[in-house]
Amino acid sequence: MIEHIEQLLLRNDCVIVPGLGGFVANRTAAEVTGAFVVPSRRIMLFNVLLTYNDGLLAQEYMRCDRLTFQQAMDEIGRAVAHFKKELSEWGNVSFGRLGVFSTGVDGSLTFRYSGNVELDIFNYGLKKLNFAPLASERKSSFGMKEWVAAAAVLLLLLLPLNLLKHQEPYSSASLSSLVTAVERMAQDPLETVTQETVLDSLTVVSEMPDSLNLVQSEIALAEAEAPAPESVEQQSVAPRTVYHVIIASLSSQAKARQYMSEISEYNFDNLEIVRAENRYRVSVANFTSEDSAESFLADFKLRHEAFASAWVFAEKAD
Repeated sequence: MIEHIEQLLLRNDCVIVPGLGGFVANRTAAEVTGAFVVPSRRIMLFNVLLTYNDGLLAQEYMRCDRLTFQQAMDEIGRAVAHFKKELSEWGNVSFGRLGVFSTGVDGSLTFRYSGNVELDIFNYGLKKLNFAPLASERKSSFGMKEWVAAAAVLLLLLLPLNLLKHQEPYSSASLSSLVTAVERMAQDPLETVTQETVLDSLTVVSEMPDSLNLVQSEIALAEAEAPAPESVEQQSVAPRTVYHVIIASLSSQAKARQYMSEISEYNFDNLEIVRAENRYRVSVANFTSEDSAESFLADFKLRHEAFASAWVFAEKAD
C-alpha cells in the first residue's frame, strides 16, 4: 500500500486512504535563507478528517495488480487494519519513506514528514545552492618603493650573468658605483637616490652587452623548438530526457512481462519495460520532447479507452 501511495503522490496533491485519512502535498515557493537558495518543493501533510473514499487508491491497485474494485478495497482494508494494529502495539510506526506515525496520550494520530522522498518531479534533482559572499578586493600594496627595489635586484642578477657569458672586464670604480647605487636604492628608494647616482648606474649598465635581450632571445628560441602541447578537446554531453507513455506500473519484472503478454492482442510495436524507483513500468512509446509525448498520450487515450489512466513519465537517460 505504501508504494502505491508514494507513486500517486508524484502525480496528485491528495491521496485518501479509506479508514485512515488523507495525505496532502503542500507546495512551498523557492526562498533565500542566509547564503543558501532553496528551490521550491512539496511538503507532505496528513489530515485524519479526510475520510471520503474517492477511489483513487483503489484504482491504483486495480491498474498495477490487475484486481477488481472490490478486491482492491479488500486489500486496502487489510493493510489499514494491520497498520493500526502495529501502531497500537508500538506507538510509533514508520510509513515507508514518507514519515512516521505516532499516537498521543489522548489517542490522537500524529504524522511527522521525513523529507527523504522526492515528491516534485518537476524539480527533481534540484538541491539548495550555497552562494558564499565574495571576498573584498584587496588593494595592491606594491608601490613605487617596491618597484625600485625590484629593479635593484634585477641589476644584481644581470651583472654576474653578463660576466659569465662574455667575460669582459669592468673597472672597479664602475662596479663599486653600481653596487653602491643598488644598496642605496634598496634601503631608501625615494629619498636618498640622486639623479647622479641613477645616471652612473645607467652608464655602467649601458656599457654591458645587452644580456637581457640575449636571455630573452634564448628563451624565445627554446619555446619555438619545443613541441606544442596537444590540445585535448573535451566535450560535455548534457543528460538526455526520454518521455515514456506509461500504461502500467508493476512491482516486479515478471509481472510486467506477464502484463505485456496479456495485452499482446493490441499489437503495440514499441512496448518496453522502464525500471525506476523499484517499479517496473510498461511503456507503449517514448519521445525526446514532452510536447510530443503529451500529444501522443491524448490521441492514445481516445483510441484506447481501456488505457485511460496512461500517463507520461520523464526518465533521465545517460
